[in-house]
Amino acid sequence: MAVGLDLALFDFAVNSGPDRAVKALQGRLGVVSDGQVGPLTLNAIKTQIALKGAAGLIDALCDRRLDFLTRLAAFAVFGKGWTARVAAIRKTALAAVGTNSSPSTPSQPWSETMDVLSGYKTYIVAAFMLIAGLAQVLGIDLPTLDGGSAGHLIMEALAVIFLRKGLKGDIGNA
Repeated sequence: MAVGLDLALFDFAVNSGPDRAVKALQGRLGVVSDGQVGPLTLNAIKTQIALKGAAGLIDALCDRRLDFLTRLAAFAVFGKGWTARVAAIRKTALAAVGTNSSPSTPSQPWSETMDVLSGYKTYIVAAFMLIAGLAQVLGIDLPTLDGGSAGHLIMEALAVIFLRKGLKGDIGNA
């Protein structure tokens, strides 16, 4: 396997699962996506590199990885770091094959959206927990929360709100 491509595939596999990483590469190569690197996959890699070089495969693999990551629920919290990691791996892998930069990529409007909405789901869940806890304190019977303590719900909601704020600040400073 080509130097650079091996790095991109390895990092993808370690952080998102080997089966997913290999299937993403196989999908780009147009071979059966079985998650196993065998003779067909290796020959397709050699053919692709001989025809077009490794840079296109590296870019495609990094693009597929980023596409997968952006669809994860945790992207709102960890997306900035994940995006930076994929960009660093792409840059290093392309440098290893003698390409200093990837082709120009269109701006990603989702990054601005994520900055505005970052963590909104966490706050909504915490608000519902707080409301449910306060409702129990006021004597409103909530059948789905039978046996749940109002005090626990309120404390957990406040912990989520304050810990989320601190986590978001720590990530922003990283």
